[in-house]
Amino acid sequence: MNLPTKITISRIFLIPVFLVFFYVPFWGHYFFAALVFTISACTDFVDGYIARHRNMVTNFGKFLDPIADKALAAVAMVVMVDVNQLLAPYGAVAVSLIICRELIVSAFRIVAASKGIMLAADTLGKLKTIFTNIALPVIMLAFAFTAKQLGSLYKIYHYFFYYAGHVAFAIAFVLTIVSGAHYIAANKKVFEEKGDAD
Repeated sequence: MNLPTKITISRIFLIPVFLVFFYVPFWGHYFFAALVFTISACTDFVDGYIARHRNMVTNFGKFLDPIADKALAAVAMVVMVDVNQLLAPYGAVAVSLIICRELIVSAFRIVAASKGIMLAADTLGKLKTIFTNIALPVIMLAFAFTAKQLGSLYKIYHYFFYYAGHVAFAIAFVLTIVSGAHYIAANKKVFEEKGDAD
């Protein structure tokens, strides 16, 4: 197991850490949850950079990397819906569609892998990931600035992070749906049977 793969696996182990910070009530716990999420998102770029520049790209890494990304993002979105941080009821609908998209794409990749075809993320998928990784911690920061004793200045921070985060989440949602459809259409060869190419 090489270094990029170890970093990818570390993102999975950050999920319970994120959940503890998100749900255990203490002053600033949403801030620390956002920090853990951001650190996890940054490791996504780190492991990819190391894998490419040190020639450590492996099929296992290509398979595991998107799973690690989707796992934490899905967990974060579900718990944020649970505490009504994502605009209800639209947040729940958006999260449901996003998770369905990720399951479909993951199943698509499994089918491709069974045929010996390894599919990497495309540009739209990477943009989707970037906006998702921006939106979720920014919205969490909005709720880190809601304590009444913090004063009016912090209310400004709350509204700024809240609306900025939801705009980024809306963009991420659109990119998620569009990129999913484009990804499958661009790789429709996966559905071809051996005799189809004759």
